Amino acid sequence: MDEPHVRILTLTGPGGSGKTRIALQVMTELAAAGAVTAFVPLGALPGPALIVPALVTALGVTETGARAPLDSVAAELCDARVKLLVLDNFEQLLPEAAEVVSRLAAACPNLTLLVTSRTVLRVYGEHELPVPPLELPDRRTAGADALARSAAVALFAQRAAAVKPGFAATRENAAVLAEICARLDALPLAIELAAARMKLLTPAAMLQRLESRLELLTSRAQDVPERHQTLKATIEWSYSLLAPAEQKLFRRLSVFVGGTALDAVEAVCDTRGDLGLDTLEGVSSLVDKSLLEQREGSRGDVRFQMLETIREYARERLEESGEADEIRRAHAAYGIVLVEESDGPDGQEESRFERFETEQDNSRAALKYLIGAGDSAWALRLGLGLFQYWESRDHAGEGAEWLQAILEIPPRTRTRERGIASMYLGALLAPRGDYDRAQRALDESVAIHRELGDTAGEAAAVNARGVIERRRGDYAQARASFETAVERWRACGGAGATGLAGSLTNLATVLNELGDHTGALACIDDVIRVRPQVGDRAGLGFTLSSKADVLRDMGDLDRAQAVCEEALLIFREEEYLHGVGRALSDLARIAVERGSPEAAHALYGDALDVYRRINHRRGLMQVFEALAIRAEADGRPRRALKLAGAAAALRQEAKVVASAAARSRVDPCVQRARIRLGAAAGTAAWMEGLTAPIEVMADYAVRDAED
Repeated sequence: MDEPHVRILTLTGPGGSGKTRIALQVMTELAAAGAVTAFVPLGALPGPALIVPALVTALGVTETGARAPLDSVAAELCDARVKLLVLDNFEQLLPEAAEVVSRLAAACPNLTLLVTSRTVLRVYGEHELPVPPLELPDRRTAGADALARSAAVALFAQRAAAVKPGFAATRENAAVLAEICARLDALPLAIELAAARMKLLTPAAMLQRLESRLELLTSRAQDVPERHQTLKATIEWSYSLLAPAEQKLFRRLSVFVGGTALDAVEAVCDTRGDLGLDTLEGVSSLVDKSLLEQREGSRGDVRFQMLETIREYARERLEESGEADEIRRAHAAYGIVLVEESDGPDGQEESRFERFETEQDNSRAALKYLIGAGDSAWALRLGLGLFQYWESRDHAGEGAEWLQAILEIPPRTRTRERGIASMYLGALLAPRGDYDRAQRALDESVAIHRELGDTAGEAAAVNARGVIERRRGDYAQARASFETAVERWRACGGAGATGLAGSLTNLATVLNELGDHTGALACIDDVIRVRPQVGDRAGLGFTLSSKADVLRDMGDLDRAQAVCEEALLIFREEEYLHGVGRALSDLARIAVERGSPEAAHALYGDALDVYRRINHRRGLMQVFEALAIRAEADGRPRRALKLAGAAAALRQEAKVVASAAARSRVDPCVQRARIRLGAAAGTAAWMEGLTAPIEVMADYAVRDAED
C-alpha cells in the first residue's frame, strides 16, 4: 500500500469473500496513523451514470458550473489530502465507470484508490490483489488443535455460538467443522450462513445435509466459477430450508436498497395481505438465519438490510416469481407516500429530511424503476416530493439529474406538474452556477404555466427566474421579472398573497441594489400590508429586515436600527432562530456604520452563537464574511484573510456559488488584504482559515484577538 507506484489496487474475489472487510480494516489502520481516508459504497447505485453524483455526495464536494463534477471531486480529494479512497462493490458499474478511477488517479498523485470488485477494472496502473478464502490447514495432515485454531473454523464457531450459546470448536468436533468449511470453500459469507443453521443441528448432521445439497446445486451451473457456484449454492440451500411464506418475504425484501424499516416492509411486502405470515415474525426468522441483518439506523431506529450478495440472489428469485413488477411498484408507491406526507408542526422538517437521507438509496431505486417503466406521473410525484430535501441537504447535483431524466420521459405532456418540475430543475441548477441550463428550465416552466392558464404557477416560475438573474448580477432583468411576478400574483387575488409577499420583497431588494431606495420602501410597505392576510409572523420579520437594509443604505441609521429591533423582537417571540441570527447580524452592521466597533463585535458574537446552535452554515458564512470585511478596513489583513478562508470553506460545504452581490463585497476585500500582506503570507493566512475546524474559527472570530 505504501509503494508509490501502487496507485490503483483492486481487491478481487467472489461475493462474500471478505473484500469489503479487508478494505475497512486498511482504512482503520491508516486513519489510526493519522491519514485522511474516505469510503464510498457503490453497491446500491442503479447504474454507472450515478457514480460521480455518489462521489460528490459522499465526499461533500462543492459543484460549480465552472468545471465538471468529476474535476470538482478530484480537487476536493487533493485539497483534503485524502490518502486512501475506497470504492466498494464496483463490479456492477463496469466497464463504463472504470474511466472514473483512471481520471482520479491521474488527477491526484498522492491518492491511492482501493477498489473492491468481483472482476478487475482493466485500467492502466491497476494492481490486482485476489482475496483468497479463509485459512484452513490440510485436513489430512493437520491435527485437531490446528484445525480448531484456523480462521475458517474459528469464524464458524463464533457465528454458531451466536445462535447456540456455549457452542465452541473442540478437539472432538474440529475435523467435522473443518470439513464443513472446506465444503463451503472457506468463504466467510457461506460459513456464516451455514453456522446460522446450527441451532437445531449437530456438526455431523450439518455436514451430511450440506454435502448432498451442495453437490446437487452446484451441478446446475457449471458455467459459473467454482467459488461463485459454492456461494450461490449455499444461499440457495439456506433459501430452500425456509417455509414458503418466508421464501416469499425473502424475495420481496430484495426490492429494498440500503435497508429499510419494519413499517416499509409491512407496506411493500404484504400489500395485498397474501404474505401468509406475520411480518415481524418473518423478519425475525430471516435475521436468525443470517439472511437479513438488523442494524441501528442514524435516527436510532431499527433497520433491516441484506448483504448485497444475498440481495442479488433474492432479486433473481423475485424475477422468477413473476411478481417483480408488482412489488417494485408497491415499493415506489411507498416512497411517494413518504415524501408526500404532511410537513407537520414547525420544527419537524429536519426530522423528515433525516428520514429522506436514510431512504436515499430506496428513492434512487424507485426513481430508476419509474423512469424505466415510463411512468412519468408517478416519477414526477416522487421527484417533486424530494425537491426540498435535495435543495436543503446539498444534493442539488443529483436532484437536477433525476429531474432532467424525469422530464425526458415521453410523451412529455405539458402538465402543471411538468411546469413545476422545470421550475425546480432551474432552482437546483442555479446555486451550482449552471445559470444557462437553469434559465432554459425556468423559461420552459413559465411557458407551460402560461399555456395552461395557471397564473399562480407562472408567477412562481417568473419569480424564480428573477432570483437567478439577480444571482448572476443582471439586476435590470431581475427587476423586470419580479415586477411581472408581482403583476401575476395580484391577478390571483387573495390566493396569491403568500407569493405576492415574496415577490414584492425580492423586488424591493433588487430596487435597493439599483439605488432606487424610494421604490424599494414602497414595495416593502406593500408587503407589510399583505402580511396580515398571510398570517406569517416570521415572514413579517424578514420583511422588516429587508426594510432595515434599505434604510441603512439610505444612511437613516436611527430608523434602520428601530426597524431591525422590531424584527428581532418578532423572531424571538416566534422562537425563529434563523431570523434571530439575521437580525443580530443586521444590528451589528449598523453598529459598524455608527462607529461602534465594540457593540458590533458583541452583536456579531451573539449572531455566531445563534447560528452555531442551529448549525446554520450559511449564516456562519455570512458573519465570517462581514467580519473579514471589517478586519480589512481596520488594517488587519491576516485576520481578514483567515476569516474569508473560513467563509469559503463553509461556502464549499454548503455547495453554494457566491452571488454577484456577495462577490462585489468580499472579493475586493480579499484582494486588498493579499496585496497588503504579501502573496506568500496572504495565501498561508487564507489556507489557515480554509482548513481550520469551523468551531475553531468561530471561537477565533468571537475572540477578536491580535494574531
